[in-house]
Amino acid sequence: LETGIRYRTISLKKETDDSFLGTINTLEQEEDGIPGELFATWFFNDFIGAELSWYNLRAKTLSNPEGFSDGAICVSGPTLAAVARYPKFHPWIPFASVGFGMFSAEFDHEDWWQRGYESPEHFAELGSPSESIKTRDMELSDTTGLFFMIGLSYEADDHWSVEIAYRTMSLEVDNRFTIAAPGEPLRDYGVTTFPLDNSSILLGARYSF
Repeated sequence: LETGIRYRTISLKKETDDSFLGTINTLEQEEDGIPGELFATWFFNDFIGAELSWYNLRAKTLSNPEGFSDGAICVSGPTLAAVARYPKFHPWIPFASVGFGMFSAEFDHEDWWQRGYESPEHFAELGSPSESIKTRDMELSDTTGLFFMIGLSYEADDHWSVEIAYRTMSLEVDNRFTIAAPGEPLRDYGVTTFPLDNSSILLGARYSF
């Protein structure tokens, strides 16, 4: 059994000349807290194993060129991967993995947008009121993602090793957008899809029991 943590930088920036939804035309990675991923790996022999880890992603929605945001897409959940390594070059050990993740998703609304105001500036000018003109809501569906990772580790001793890796992930999230206004029927704008394909560079450390 091996356990560890990987610190990562994620590259995610999706832009369109049209829009993903309404005025949203850009999706951009936004770190939320410490950008680390915990993992545990079981090797069945010297070459093949399985890995369980925890993944999270926060993508900010932007309306450019104005630059304001309706909120952020938040995705998190466990991933499971098959791992292969080649220990013949010890202490340098190349490795690769392929796997999938099962993620919950939610939208972290900006107050001004969810409460139906025209812009963040308009909302601030009014004193950031708690009352809603109308209620905008994005309901995201749980989703799955597929990923591939390749890397190189260095075994410092019998227990500790460090590693560098590159990962690419295929991921998208479905969203249902609705608006509720007092005295009016609920307006349902149907389901749209946000593309969240991304790549990461990861630096990690692991302990082998």
